[in-house]
Order: sequence, then C-alpha cells, then structure tokens
Amino acid sequence: MTTIRTFAVGIAFTATAVFANDQLAQMRDHARELESEFRGLHTAVKAKSVQEAELRNRLEAAGANVDRLKAMAEQVEASHAGLVQGEDWKRARQVITLLDIFHDQKEKLVADGIGRNRGLIKAHAEGL
Repeated sequence: MTTIRTFAVGIAFTATAVFANDQLAQMRDHARELESEFRGLHTAVKAKSVQEAELRNRLEAAGANVDRLKAMAEQVEASHAGLVQGEDWKRARQVITLLDIFHDQKEKLVADGIGRNRGLIKAHAEGL
C-alpha cells in the first residue's frame, strides 16, 4: 500500500507543478482505485474462503486499472514533454512499472493454484 501512496503523492506534487492537470488528477484517482482493489484482494485471500473465480475477477479489475495508469502515463509523456523531466515523474513511472510487474506475478500465482500459492498471493497483495 505504501508504494501506491507514494505514487499518489508523487502525482499530487507533479499535478501542482502543472496547475492540476486533468490527466494527472485522473491518474491519481486510478491509483487510489488500484490501492482499494489490492486491499480488497488482500482481505479476500486472508479470509481463506475466497473462490478462484472471485480472485480472478479482482485481479482483472486491478489489471484494468494498471493498464489505464500505463496508458495515461504514456499520454502525459506524449503531450507534456517538459513535465516528464522531473524526479517526481520518474518516480511515478517506476511505481507504475512495479505495479505492472507485481500484478503480472499475482496472475501467474493464481494461475498456478490458489491453495498452493495462497501465502505468496497474500504477501504480494499486502506489499502493495
């Protein structure tokens, strides 16, 4: 969760530098949604009563938000070349890349079987 909060704070600082750009505000909102989805995923896995279909649905929703964040970041980079030079932006891009990697890893773990990988899935969800 800390990683997503860091991302949201980085986007907030960058947004102020660009007079609260709408694209950055949307990115911040998607980051918050993603944080909520990962928190829900962690809670579901922790409960030990989660069904594989429910877990896959949660992962699909989180994946859609990760993909939106990546696409929005690419749009910002294409339309605001001066904005993407700052350290806050570089940090935000690193976090988006890490979110994508963690999400892909969770999908692989779920595909290999929830029962066998429950601890790892829970740890991944808790880490974000």
